[in-house]
Amino acid sequence: METSDKGYEMDGVSIWYHPFRIDRLPAIEKVQSAKLRARVTSAYAGDGDVEEAVQAAFRADRAKAGKYDPLGISHVKLIRGHHMRNDGIIFDMSALAPYLEATWADGIVLDNVEMNTGFYVHLGDTLEYDKDNPASLIEGFYVSRVEGAGKGWLLTFVTNYPDWADVEEHENHYTRARFSSAFSMELPPGFDVASGDYSKLEISGDRELAAASSLWHLGRLATNAILYLNRARPDLSGSISMFSSALVDQNVTAIYNCALDEVYMDVDWNDVTLRPGRWKVTEAGGNGKKLMVDWIQPTMVWEPYRHPAPGERPNVLQFRNRQRVREEDEREA
Repeated sequence: METSDKGYEMDGVSIWYHPFRIDRLPAIEKVQSAKLRARVTSAYAGDGDVEEAVQAAFRADRAKAGKYDPLGISHVKLIRGHHMRNDGIIFDMSALAPYLEATWADGIVLDNVEMNTGFYVHLGDTLEYDKDNPASLIEGFYVSRVEGAGKGWLLTFVTNYPDWADVEEHENHYTRARFSSAFSMELPPGFDVASGDYSKLEISGDRELAAASSLWHLGRLATNAILYLNRARPDLSGSISMFSSALVDQNVTAIYNCALDEVYMDVDWNDVTLRPGRWKVTEAGGNGKKLMVDWIQPTMVWEPYRHPAPGERPNVLQFRNRQRVREEDEREA
């Protein structure tokens, strides 16, 4: 099996999306326990009962696992369950994500967006990806609509498992730590994703991960993904991952690749300058009408136009070594 540091590729096909990984957790835990038993038994050189050593290893593993919030994994499983009850659709936006990062969402409120919820968006390694920074391991999010008066939006951000290829060799506490690294953020009705106060939003799940993340950045990125799908004719194509033999025993539903015919695919994001895109609201929605937008895409800025003339206000984003460099505060754009 060939993998990348993103942890979800197999033989060059991105199939191990988060929903499939969380579904495999119960089976993985059984395999991990069996392999831990085998390792302890093989290494045992004492005179007593080897089963006592095995049980001691299990207790030590459970004690380490206890450091992580057990409700974290339960919460993610509930979100995945809601996802499956709403058709379990996966949108792979890994090719589109850099362009969404460079799209402003000024003045956008999601109240009048009308679309099915309970879907998952895979972003992959975004431009700020750094596998040594837990917050940058966020690779996707589940979208749910909050029921009840004044429906808001629940965004559940989940993280990568960089060494997924070796998951069966890991101890259970390590795997539970990976899967519990997720949090939900609720956008209330009327929330402006560009200028709203993210410090007042309701957060559940891994609060340390949330504190280490730029909630504004994630909220804007998720909003841009929702708006992209809410267009009259988004660029979607069925993924061959649906037919992978490796997923025979998984809860495989529709998987769509996004924007393959709409954006440049072979871009070296280590040194790119983009002029930001934006959303043009064509119908604000309300009174029975839904929000409608057109996407004005970010555009590449080539030399010698990357550098503004003296006194000219810069209006570009530069990406170097997969790190985003803001030449001006995006909130002021």
